[in-house]
Amino acid sequence: MTLVSEGVLSTELSGLHSGTNTVSGDFSVAAKGFHIQDGKIASPVKQLTIAGNFFDFLNAIEEISSELFFLPDGYGSPSLLVKELSVTVE
Repeated sequence: MTLVSEGVLSTELSGLHSGTNTVSGDFSVAAKGFHIQDGKIASPVKQLTIAGNFFDFLNAIEEISSELFFLPDGYGSPSLLVKELSVTVE
C-alpha cells in the first residue's frame, strides 16, 4: 500500500445523478472527506467539489484496496488511489 503524503480522502459523494455527462464522461460532484497532510488525516473537509473525466479517472487509478466496503443501500466499492483529480475546497 502506498503512503499518500498530501491529498484528499473522499468518504461521501453526492450529485452523481446530476453532475455527470454520460456522453463525454465529464463529472463534477460534491463530496465530503478529509485532508491528508504528511501522510496522516489532518482535518475534515465538509464541502469539496471533485471534477474530471470518468475515462481519465479510470486511467489514473494507481492502486485498488483489497478491502470492500458496502453501504446500507447495498452499493459497495474498494478504496482507490487516484493519481490526480481536480478538487476544490470551499
